[in-house]
Amino acid sequence: SEVYSIRIFQGVSQMAEYTANQPQFTYTAAMKVTDGLVGAFRVEVAQVSAQFGAGPYRSIEHAG
Repeated sequence: SEVYSIRIFQGVSQMAEYTANQPQFTYTAAMKVTDGLVGAFRVEVAQVSAQFGAGPYRSIEHAG
């Protein structure tokens, strides 16, 4: 089965980390509030292998 690591950053600070078992993930407004995000943030995603761990992270910037 597939596993993905999702990390949420604001600036250089990691605000949260999530795991998904499918290649889709919804980062809701409630999650943003819980994570303390205000304004722009970055999402990083990597597929995780049971044998090798997380692969390279890819990122996307969001205006907030």
